Amino acid sequence: MVEGNGIDLASIYGLLVEVARTVNRHDQEFVAIRSRLDRLETAVTGMASRADLRSAIDEVRQEIREYHAAVVGHGIHISDHEERLTRIEDRLDLPHA
Repeated sequence: MVEGNGIDLASIYGLLVEVARTVNRHDQEFVAIRSRLDRLETAVTGMASRADLRSAIDEVRQEIREYHAAVVGHGIHISDHEERLTRIEDRLDLPHA
């Protein structure tokens, strides 16, 4: 940096410009990183409510399964009953209802 008997100010200025550009680029990268972290924080915060929603959906599905099993179960019993009634009517030679 010293040329002859003095300091080379152009070299120092060039180095300062390069440092300033590097700092500016780092600032831009930090802004992008902060933005991504904010989005991730929002997503993670939303996951807690999604877990609650998932739990509620699972409960509803279980209720529907139980209801469906009960309805189908009764439907099977009714059709079994109707089939038996038809066989009895046939055997006793009665008209079908």
